[in-house]
Amino acid sequence: MEATCNHIGLITRRPQTIINYYTSVLGFEQGESRTLSRDLMEAIFGIPIEATLTKLHFGKVILEVFSSDGDLREKDIHGCGYNHWGLSVDDKEAFIHEKETAGAYVLRIKYKDRFIFFIKDPDGNLIEVFENK
Repeated sequence: MEATCNHIGLITRRPQTIINYYTSVLGFEQGESRTLSRDLMEAIFGIPIEATLTKLHFGKVILEVFSSDGDLREKDIHGCGYNHWGLSVDDKEAFIHEKETAGAYVLRIKYKDRFIFFIKDPDGNLIEVFENK
């Protein structure tokens, strides 16, 4: 059985900053936005607030950005759970150069005889960049 990732979701207190970053800097396209009820947000995330869901697209990658005027909790960076996601592109070096020129914060981590590249968004979320094989 082959599987693919359907989408990645992130919750932010700064939706316009995040949406602008992913569209202006990383080249995502903004898609639909809709309101999610308090009951649904509590059932899914344990956060009893009404929220807005905005979809961003980059090729086949879909990023769901959740935001609210209500009380969103801080991410616990010392806990367990997801801390980054991977993005595969045709030419990693060209992609990194293009996005860095556009204002992306890029982490280059030396590992053995190569570099591992991460892009950090304004909320501190990490995107590890791979090259399609």
